[in-house]
Amino acid sequence: MSSLLLLSDENLFKVFEDALLCDVDTDFIRLIADEINRRQLSHLLPVASN
Repeated sequence: MSSLLLLSDENLFKVFEDALLCDVDTDFIRLIADEINRRQLSHLLPVASN
């Protein structure tokens, strides 16, 4: 988790996007999402469309 703290906001989103596209452990995805929420950036996440 500490390495997530070192990422810029832009790179954090990139890691999140890559994690969703790859076969990554859901606990790691949750850690990234928690960091996005901690930084209060969740409103910047793209909205999924059908």
